[in-house]
Amino acid sequence: MRHSHSHRGVARPGFVLAVLVLFFLGAVGFRNLDGWLEESASCSVWEQTRGDGDSYTLNYSTESYAAMQLGDRVGGEFDKFELLPVTDSLTLTEGVPTTALVNLGVFTVGLTGQPIEYRWQLTRALTINGVTRPLSQPATIDTGINTDFLRLGDGRTLSFEVPLPGGSGIVEVTPLEQDLWGTTGNPTNTEPVHATFLLRDVRPE
Repeated sequence: MRHSHSHRGVARPGFVLAVLVLFFLGAVGFRNLDGWLEESASCSVWEQTRGDGDSYTLNYSTESYAAMQLGDRVGGEFDKFELLPVTDSLTLTEGVPTTALVNLGVFTVGLTGQPIEYRWQLTRALTINGVTRPLSQPATIDTGINTDFLRLGDGRTLSFEVPLPGGSGIVEVTPLEQDLWGTTGNPTNTEPVHATFLLRDVRPE
C-alpha cells in the first residue's frame, strides 16, 4: 500500500527565508520613514518660524522738560514738574509692542494756596536711531488743600521712519498714562514715565 505524506505543519525553507527578508526590509523602511518624517517636521517648523518677527536693537534718547509755575500762587509757592532725560537702547521684534522707560517724572508740591485744575500739552524731543520728533501727551494738575495731583495722559501715537541694519522700518511710539502726587509733608514724588514701541513695515535696502 502506498503511503502519502502530508506536508501540513512543516515550514518550507524558501518560504521562511522570503518572510524574513520582507520583515527586514519592512523594518528598515519604517525606520527610514520615521526619520524622514522627523526631518520633514523639523524643517517645516524652521520654515515657519525663521521669518517670523526679526529683532533689531535701537538706540533712543529723550530730552528734558520743566514746568516750574504750576498751580495758583496765593501766598505760597508754585508746584513744579520736571521730566528727566533718558538715553538707552531696546530690542524690538517686528510686530510685537514693547514698553520702555522714556523719562523720569519729578513732581514737587509747593504751597499753592487754593484748589485749582489746569490742563496743558507736554512736549519733549525723542530720538530713535538718529531720527528726532516731538513726543507729546496731555497733562493735568489738580491742587488740593493737603495733596496735589498731576496726571500724564496717554499721548497720540508718533511714527518714526528709522534706519535698520540692512534696511529701514517704522517705529510707532505711544506715550502712556502716569500719575504723580505730593503733600506738604512729602512734597516730592518721582515716577517712571513709559511709552509703547512697535516696529513694523521692515524693508530691506
